[in-house]
Amino acid sequence: MTVVGDVNISDGIVNLSDNTGTGTLYVAGNFSHTGGTITETVTGRGEIIFNGSAQNYTGGGTISNTIDFTINSGSTLTGTGTIGSSSGTPGTTTNHGTIAPGNSIGTLNVNGPFTTDGTIAMEIAGAPSAANDVLAVNGTVMLGGTLTVTQMGGTITNGDNYDVITGTSISGTFATLNLPGVLTDWMATYTTSLNLAYMGTNPLPIELVYFKGTPMGKAIELTWRTATEQNNDYMAVERSADGAKFTELGRIKGAGTTEEPQEYAFVDEHPLRGLNYYRLRQVDFDGVFAYHKTIGVLFGGKDSGLGVQAWPNPAQGQLQVGWGRNANTPTMLQLLDMTGRKLAEYEVAAGANTFDLPLHGLPAGLYFLKARQGQEEEMVRFWRQ
Repeated sequence: MTVVGDVNISDGIVNLSDNTGTGTLYVAGNFSHTGGTITETVTGRGEIIFNGSAQNYTGGGTISNTIDFTINSGSTLTGTGTIGSSSGTPGTTTNHGTIAPGNSIGTLNVNGPFTTDGTIAMEIAGAPSAANDVLAVNGTVMLGGTLTVTQMGGTITNGDNYDVITGTSISGTFATLNLPGVLTDWMATYTTSLNLAYMGTNPLPIELVYFKGTPMGKAIELTWRTATEQNNDYMAVERSADGAKFTELGRIKGAGTTEEPQEYAFVDEHPLRGLNYYRLRQVDFDGVFAYHKTIGVLFGGKDSGLGVQAWPNPAQGQLQVGWGRNANTPTMLQLLDMTGRKLAEYEVAAGANTFDLPLHGLPAGLYFLKARQGQEEEMVRFWRQ
């Protein structure tokens, strides 16, 4: 069935089953489901497809059995309430267009698995309201596409956190993040929720001089130095295999408040083979926390070759490059475009196995990085956002 206008369901039963149990309702207008039941009663799956350019969803009624929801490319769905079945086996909600939870700031609930390769548009507000849109998924979440966050008034300060997406588990990451202010002032953490933490340009509770990691036999030693500390309870060391989903490895007690430099060390006794991402989460005595710069440390490299890796990927202003072999000769790096044309060349001193490659002024697209030590070459590719 195709509806080119609005759909209003306040009572009764809407059954999406046909003889095979695969009935589909196409909706081009607003969808109001404040009462009654949407169901399918034949073994199979019903489906509701939103294909209008701008639509509002209002939930509150009952959805039973397996009903899939799809937002087509070019469609925008806003609203509150709950999408998906609250009884039986919930269907899958798939976003190819745009979902904007809430009317202004609010929550849109989803029962069942949720997948997006389109756009999720969120609104957040700083103090004094300190509120944000939430996409609350009672199921697994597969992320891709774009997250766009707009600030709706208030003041966002260093250490503010916003859980914008929740689920039983989250896999994947957004390819593009559009956040208020400067992108690098934010830290996105993917666990069972997507948390956006504002690191900001204001002075942090600790002034970090450096944070580095060094392979030491079967372990990686992490060391860092602070110039000053204020109200510093402890620092949690977190590790990730992909630079997105971090787990805590341990905690190091801070020095409280001091103007004297402090030295710290932590040993990861069971590092991952290949590239390990580490970051510090500094926590105040009052529980307020802030994240510090993420670093990458190669462990073990590859069984053969140079073991070249590049991160983050996609990259923006800078690409970090590392290789598993400390050579007694310089390492030559060449930046190539998709056609193989050389754009830049760098020489890294003998003994070093990391390099920060500047990307400023480089157009978005696919690029290649070739590393050479003596007669041995290895190439990796990366995306410039």
